[in-house]
Amino acid sequence: NIRKIHLVMAKNSIEFKLFAPRNSEAKLLGTFSNWDEIKMLKDEHTGYFQVSIPLEDGIYRYKFFVKSQSPSLLEQPWQYVPDPYSTCIDKTTLSTVIRIKNGSRLINNDEYRWLYDSIRLPDNSDLIIYEFLVADFIPQGKFIDAIAKLDYLVEIGVNALELMPVHDHKNKDWGYLTRNYFALDSTYGSSEELKHFIDQCHSKGIRIILDCVFNHSDADCPLHLIDREYWYYKDKHHPEDLVNHWINPTLTYIGDVIKYWIKEYHIDGIRFDALKQLDNEKALKHFDDICKQTIKDEKPFITVGEYVPDSPQIVKPQGPLDSVWRASFKNELVPQLIIKELYEVEKIELAVDCKQQGYSTSANVINYLSSHDNERLMRILGDCHIFDEPAFRLALIAQTLLLTAVGIPMMYMGSEFAEYKLLDREDPNFTKNSHEPHWSLATIGKTKHFFDCTKLLTSLRKRSKAVRSDNIDLFHRHWASKIAAYSRWCDNERVIVVTCLSEKDRSQHYIPNFPTGKYHEIINDSNIEVTDDDNGYTLDLMKNDVKVFELKIGK
Repeated sequence: NIRKIHLVMAKNSIEFKLFAPRNSEAKLLGTFSNWDEIKMLKDEHTGYFQVSIPLEDGIYRYKFFVKSQSPSLLEQPWQYVPDPYSTCIDKTTLSTVIRIKNGSRLINNDEYRWLYDSIRLPDNSDLIIYEFLVADFIPQGKFIDAIAKLDYLVEIGVNALELMPVHDHKNKDWGYLTRNYFALDSTYGSSEELKHFIDQCHSKGIRIILDCVFNHSDADCPLHLIDREYWYYKDKHHPEDLVNHWINPTLTYIGDVIKYWIKEYHIDGIRFDALKQLDNEKALKHFDDICKQTIKDEKPFITVGEYVPDSPQIVKPQGPLDSVWRASFKNELVPQLIIKELYEVEKIELAVDCKQQGYSTSANVINYLSSHDNERLMRILGDCHIFDEPAFRLALIAQTLLLTAVGIPMMYMGSEFAEYKLLDREDPNFTKNSHEPHWSLATIGKTKHFFDCTKLLTSLRKRSKAVRSDNIDLFHRHWASKIAAYSRWCDNERVIVVTCLSEKDRSQHYIPNFPTGKYHEIINDSNIEVTDDDNGYTLDLMKNDVKVFELKIGK
């Protein structure tokens, strides 16, 4: 069984097994052998190399020495590789670290006891996601130190964290070149510290979504070193075999990775990177099935795909996953902020209403303005020579639409206070805190005002079923004034959003069919009343303005 190519017990010894069906030779070496090579015997029927070694309780390091079948390594076929199922990696020696206790191997070298599994976490449609890289989130770059900022995340309304890849990697490309899929990268701390971080997140009602990369890996991934053509597509992207796609061992291996992180780290969702290149619906269905079969007690869980361009065909009910990163939100909206001559209210409508693209529910999409893959909005505005007050006003319009549109909103770290720092993935030091947000911006001047508005909007989203619903009606479009208004509602709750992208003030602008009632405008803290006699409402709007009206229930 490929699920057991990691260590298993064999009477009074530990049996080391490696699944390498097309390789002719493999050896074992480790601290228990003084790093001398030990020959492994191959079972040609099962494809496993194996050897049993008596071991006392303790901590050991080991690796395999394999005659590779990878075409790029034919000139130097003998390669040292850690166990593909390593749950702990010594980065110095690139070897597997194991701990034996009472004659058995601990799965993750720790014995963490979870404290907050019983806490009910928010449903998918209620999420407000915050994407971050722990190396840049705090100066120490470790999860144990990030616990101190959880109250800050609660303050800004976040109830889900999307962790950029935490798997073992070479400390470059933000972890998107995975080397060892079962192992936590040790630069972020120990497995026990990550578990404690996740447990503390759960204690505060924050879910954890883990970013996983199965479309590609680092060239030093054990599977790549052992037999690249067996475990990977022949080309970098897209399957060459349109019938069978991936072979079953690859799907099984990835399934085991998924089950391990769900069971061992109690994560609440997985984002699957680069699915357009993966181009394999059978695999995506398999991934989603594994996730849903593994979670306990019907706890909320979300499977998310990065699929560019985003498509309703990748999510339920048409497709296999729960949700997709919706790049079209920013792609439709941001040009409307910058190139006023090309203003199209239909683009605004398309951005805030994903159902127009064929999506079924709000939980099908994750809307965002910036992420690790694209620059922050303030940087984009600056590159277009839009600075200071005009930039902040446009950014606030965008932030308001993000947090009131149909769909799950996601903020990239620092965007809650309009961070402008450049994201330069070519910077060789980018995992060494070179992109840590300027946290002081949340306390000064215009960025503090933006930060306060973000908190008002996330608070609205958390308390208002109207904003979290699938219901939306863009009931007012005025192209000449570049003014649009839409309504969100659920039961007796209602929220009205009015945007003005005009380059001049628009006083006494009449909005017909404005739903009646008493409203509180949350951005400027004012009140209005719309009666049946009004047949609408007249507003004074400044250039590049946004207003958010929440119906006062029972008043």
